[in-house]
Amino acid sequence: MSKKVWMILVVLLVAVAASACGEDAHDHDHENEGDLYEASFVEAQAAKADGNIGRLGSVAPDRKPFGKQVALTFDDGPHTTRTPRVLDTLKAHGIKATFFINGNRVNDDTRPILKRIIEEGHILANHSYNHPNFRSGENMSERNACSRSDERRTERLRQEECQIETTHNIIAELTEPVYFRFPYGNNTDSANNHLDKLGLRSTGWHVDSGDWCFSNSNGGNGNVGDCPRSSITSNTEHQKSMVAHTMAGIDKHQGGIVLFHDIHEYTVTQVPVLIEKLIESGYTFTNIDNVELFPILNGITPAFIGDVCADDETCNYTGGFCEIYPASLDSMDLAGFCTEKCEGFCPDAGGKAGTFCTSFDGGLTGQCVSRSDEVNNFCQNIPGTKAQERDRFIGTDNPRPSTVEVCVPAFLD
Repeated sequence: MSKKVWMILVVLLVAVAASACGEDAHDHDHENEGDLYEASFVEAQAAKADGNIGRLGSVAPDRKPFGKQVALTFDDGPHTTRTPRVLDTLKAHGIKATFFINGNRVNDDTRPILKRIIEEGHILANHSYNHPNFRSGENMSERNACSRSDERRTERLRQEECQIETTHNIIAELTEPVYFRFPYGNNTDSANNHLDKLGLRSTGWHVDSGDWCFSNSNGGNGNVGDCPRSSITSNTEHQKSMVAHTMAGIDKHQGGIVLFHDIHEYTVTQVPVLIEKLIESGYTFTNIDNVELFPILNGITPAFIGDVCADDETCNYTGGFCEIYPASLDSMDLAGFCTEKCEGFCPDAGGKAGTFCTSFDGGLTGQCVSRSDEVNNFCQNIPGTKAQERDRFIGTDNPRPSTVEVCVPAFLD
C-alpha cells in the first residue's frame, strides 16, 4: 500500500473518531454562545419562582444557607496551560475543587492533567463530549434532530447518550464517575434518564461567576474584565469586577456551589483574588461530595416542604421547621407538615410536589407550602389540610403576584 493511501486512511480514522459525537469544537465558540450562557443564568435565577427545579440542569437542588462554605467548580477543560495554573492556585491554598471536563479536549497532552486532578484530591466530572446544547441539538452531529419523526428522534437519543457515555468512559479509566453537568445547564428528560441509568448526578450551581462574560470571549463589550449584560450584573459597580459580582452571589447564599470555566485566561488570573477575598471574609472551602452540605445532590433525600412531621427535628433540612395545627376542627388531635420561612420564592425538589410562598398571618411574613398536586393526592396525603387558592407573599425576593391552589391547614378556611 502506498504512503499516500496510508495517509488518507489515517486522516479518515481521525475524522471518524472526532465525529463520534458530532463536531470537535474545542472552544465551542458559537455566535450565540453568550446568549446561551446568559439564558442559563437567567433560568437559574428565576427557577425558584414557579417550576420544579429538582431536575433543572442549571440549578443545584440543595438550598441556602451553606454556613459560609464554598465549593469551587470548573467547566470546559482540560486546557493545556490554564487548568494546571488553576491547580497550582488550589494547591497553594489547600482547596479541593471539581473539574467538569469535555471529552474532546482529552488527548496525549492533556491526559496527564486529568491524572494530576485526581492525584491532588479533586473530583473529575463529566461535562459532555463536545459541549452541545442538549435542548436544541446544536453541535450534535444531527443539526435537524428536533424533527418529530421516529428515525430522527432515535438519532437524537443516540447522540445524547454518546455525548454522555464517551466522556463517562474516559473518566472511568481513571476514577469512578459520579457527577455530570449539562452544557449551559440545558438538560432534557431523556438525557436525565440516561444519567440515572449510569448512576450520574446532575450538578447545577448556586452562583454563576459570569467569567465567560468578563473574559470577553462570549459577551463582553471589548474590554476584558467588563460584563455589560444587565441580566448578569444588574449592579453597575459589579460590571467591571468578576470578583465583586461573584462575592455578591456567594454572600447571598452564604456559600454554595460556584461555577467557573478554566479555559479562560481572565478566570485563571482572578480566581486567586477571589479566594483571598473569601478567606478574608471568613469563608471556608469544601467540595460537591459534601453529603451534609449537599445531601440531595449526593442522593440523600431529607424531609422537605409538605412532608408530614410531628416536631422540628423531623424537618431535618436547613431552615426547616414543623408547622403544627389542629388535625380537624372537632378534634384535639394535632397534625403538622414541614415548612420554612420565605420572601416570595420557595425551593422545589425532584419527586416532591411544587411549592409556593404564601402567608398565614395576614401578609406579615411568608411561609412555604405544597401546591395541590397529584404527588400529594391533591392535599389528601397531608393530614388536616385542604386545597385552597392562596395569594403569593410578596417579600424581599420581589416576585410577581400569583394565585395558586395549595395545601393549607383546613382551619384557616
